[in-house]
Amino acid sequence: MDRKKAIALSFSVPVAWGFSYPLMKIGMDSMNATSIVALRCIIAFVVCLLLFHKHALRINRDLMVRAAIIGAIMATELTCMCLGSSLTSASTAGFLQSLTVVIVPFANAALLRRRIRDPQLTLEGLKVGGRSHADVALCYLADKADPALLEELRGKLRHMQISSISMSQESIAEAIAPSQWWNPFPKTRYTERPDVATASIMEGDVVLMIDNTPSVMLFPCTLFRFAEEINDYYFPPLVGSYLQIVRMIVLLLTLFVTPLWFLLVKDPEELHESLRFLLIGDEYYVPLILQLLLVELIIDVLKLASLNTPDVLSNSFSMLGALILGDFAVQARWLVPEVLVYMAFVAIANYAQHSYEMGYAVKLCRMALLLLIYFFDWWGFIGGIIGVVAMIASTRPLVGKGYLYPLIPFNGKDLRALLHRRPISRDNT
Repeated sequence: MDRKKAIALSFSVPVAWGFSYPLMKIGMDSMNATSIVALRCIIAFVVCLLLFHKHALRINRDLMVRAAIIGAIMATELTCMCLGSSLTSASTAGFLQSLTVVIVPFANAALLRRRIRDPQLTLEGLKVGGRSHADVALCYLADKADPALLEELRGKLRHMQISSISMSQESIAEAIAPSQWWNPFPKTRYTERPDVATASIMEGDVVLMIDNTPSVMLFPCTLFRFAEEINDYYFPPLVGSYLQIVRMIVLLLTLFVTPLWFLLVKDPEELHESLRFLLIGDEYYVPLILQLLLVELIIDVLKLASLNTPDVLSNSFSMLGALILGDFAVQARWLVPEVLVYMAFVAIANYAQHSYEMGYAVKLCRMALLLLIYFFDWWGFIGGIIGVVAMIASTRPLVGKGYLYPLIPFNGKDLRALLHRRPISRDNT
């Protein structure tokens, strides 16, 4: 076999393999996984028999046994692949997970090109990691992206001082992030949805696609970007603006509701008559501060337990665990019902925030506020608020103008655009 023929055949294998993903997705709408695998194997057998019929007479018993073993392994792998494809819904279609297969760069580009049919759409490949040499790709509109931001991001990616990016996007984020390990606020945004990436690119942002992960990173990142959520834009402007306002209010309540309640009931004698409904009526033995921190810990324990529980049992396990622990704690007077009510609101409201990283940043700030109130009362509450604001103001994003942009530096037009859901026009997506 000559070199050109070998290269052509080598190229055809990943191309055919890559195109099998969308074909499987289409086939799963009308057939089950076993039928699709059987059909593929029959087609492959017929094609091979036509191409290599001269070699069919050389098949012996030993070769058939080996082929049966390899075929069983291959059929199992294909069945699992079909089932995985069927569980990926269209609305949350992830970016394909490898940039190294020949077809996948084109497929990743096609997911965006289907929505942005503009010759200015640019995919710029880079290699990062001293030993892994992993592939990443910058995706942006050449005529809308900020050249200074692009140059800054390129420079940081090229000068990363790490040997590999085994944790994919998190490894890159930590490698190019400023040294602020004590600051919990997220410095970048992630998404697995092509519609989110498309809207960001159309607004002049830069998308970073990373080898072996379905998530992409969105640059630049500011605090006000976390008030936006893609589902708001699938509703009319009025409804979308309402949902955006509700999300911001809930975020503030998540941060302040338990610290403020603890501050008010900490000294019942000083509480105004109109607020006495907040007081605790039952007797309790565990200090309130320990109750609040204990429930914060229990919520995280239940989350971790549900992650490691089989999917069939995870929801039931979480509900039963919460009910049993809560009921036992109240009966044993370890916890009071008021603590469970407020913490239940906080736990549920936390899911209104679409960013997992921002949710935990708010959680850590809330716990710090509780401790400051316990030691310093009103002064601790005021100092905690000042500390949270100072921490947000001092947060340095990976790239961009600043974490509080467009408030600092001020840009009224961009700020209004982020704080409410605008109707679609020629100037926005």
